[in-house]
Amino acid sequence: LEGWFETQGIQLGPVYLDSQYLLIIAVTIVLVIFNYWFFEHTMLGKKLQATSQDKEMASLLGISVSTMIMITFIYSAVLGGLAGILVAPVLFVSIQMGSTIALKAFAATIIGGFGDVAGAIIGGLALGIIETFGAAYISVPYKDGFAFLVLIAFLVFRPQGLFGERVAEKA
Repeated sequence: LEGWFETQGIQLGPVYLDSQYLLIIAVTIVLVIFNYWFFEHTMLGKKLQATSQDKEMASLLGISVSTMIMITFIYSAVLGGLAGILVAPVLFVSIQMGSTIALKAFAATIIGGFGDVAGAIIGGLALGIIETFGAAYISVPYKDGFAFLVLIAFLVFRPQGLFGERVAEKA
């Protein structure tokens, strides 16, 4: 199995997707589907959603808010650890490596629209495609800059994102 991951990949035009990237894509798809199922079809997922939306009401309904917060931290740590394991072979592991990834995730969320999971996914895919083709056709050293140029364009021309709703200003 280890030899397979070292030699296999696919070529899409000028872009080569290494087996590690294919593994990251596959695991991400599985986790997105699992998260959707977990939060929409399980009692624990509903309790976590209720706690995130209104802690006081969740407490009044008999949900242990402190337990839900603890579960959220554990779940986030597991997902973060899995993400770190997946990207470690691709990126140079360093103390600061999470900051660039977090900024790109934040950019994807802004582009997709806050509060819309599908928008964040589409925003992340769009950023990945823009970075990859920008690096292939323009310049590899400026790869990270393309994502932030797109972010700036969205902040100027469509700050609510692709799927976000325009919020009226309060008087």
